[in-house]
Amino acid sequence: MTRSRLAVVDDDLARLIDGASLRTCRLIAAEVATLAATATDIQEKWISPVRETSESGALGGLEIRVGLNSLVLELDELAWDLQEQGSAAEASYLLAFRKARAASALLFALADDARIAALEAAYEAQSAMDDLGVVQAVARRILADT
Repeated sequence: MTRSRLAVVDDDLARLIDGASLRTCRLIAAEVATLAATATDIQEKWISPVRETSESGALGGLEIRVGLNSLVLELDELAWDLQEQGSAAEASYLLAFRKARAASALLFALADDARIAALEAAYEAQSAMDDLGVVQAVARRILADT
């Protein structure tokens, strides 16, 4: 089995994804990442390449990956800065943290390895939305449909 952080929060789902076809993994990665990004108001310019990946099968180019990586780093840094401000900035910290996780889900969805893409995008998406159930439902629906 592919090692993943998802196995820590839902070993059964991680095993199902790990046993899925590469095409199914790509679909799961794109859908859960897009869902998390939309839920956290990530700009469409970052979401579109992930949607296109699931539709065409072609991975996003280097430019989009570098851009997403920069976005993740920027949002993570913002979240850490806000966390250091204490309880007065807690709501802002949570928003920045969730956006960083959603951006990370998008970046993982473009990973070269389709299984890693699905497993890690699912992990980041559930962190972004603070809702494992939504990720489970999406993944299980795609698994059942493919």
